[in-house]
Amino acid sequence: MAPRREMARLIELVGSGDADFDAGPMLTVLRTVVPESDAVYVSAPITSGRRVLDHHREGRSFDRTEIVNENIHSARDMVDRTRRQYPDKVVIDPTALDDQPGWEQHHYHRFWLSVIDEFVAVLVASDQWQYSTGCTLEVLHALDSGLEVLDSDFNAIGASGVRDLLAAAISDFDSVGMVRPYAPEIERVASCLARSESRGFLRPGVR
Repeated sequence: MAPRREMARLIELVGSGDADFDAGPMLTVLRTVVPESDAVYVSAPITSGRRVLDHHREGRSFDRTEIVNENIHSARDMVDRTRRQYPDKVVIDPTALDDQPGWEQHHYHRFWLSVIDEFVAVLVASDQWQYSTGCTLEVLHALDSGLEVLDSDFNAIGASGVRDLLAAAISDFDSVGMVRPYAPEIERVASCLARSESRGFLRPGVR
């Protein structure tokens, strides 16, 4: 199965019920300051990630505010380092976006995927990105779109490495009895991308 078709199905699944969602005005504002396909995007957990898994494993109650605050604090260092690494580029920090009235989690997923589509050339994945649903969607979509994907040390991440990290994360969720959202679809997309990479069909920087 072609990875692009599988990725499209995953995006459709995540955004089901979004018929009336319109992020056009926000994208229009970005167009005034961000050149097309030129920005660096820092993919960082916000409402999910490894901390959710750790809370569950330790028997701690889920505190969304605590999780979000800790994730945003961690992301700031990654964003600062990325801006030093790319001083001449616009670096997009998704954790800086305030809660939007009426938006649910899938609205944020769809919005940031649209931003990546139009404005991003390089995606930098923060540590433990593979435990976050949003980051996972962003990394897979960036790979599928031919963007350059880097880890937190600014080393390239290939599709096979992404597949292995995601498989390990899904196993970690399973080990504590947590259900990883969209796990079968995520594994299918990651496997398709890895096969395409092994055959020479997936090349970073080639859209």
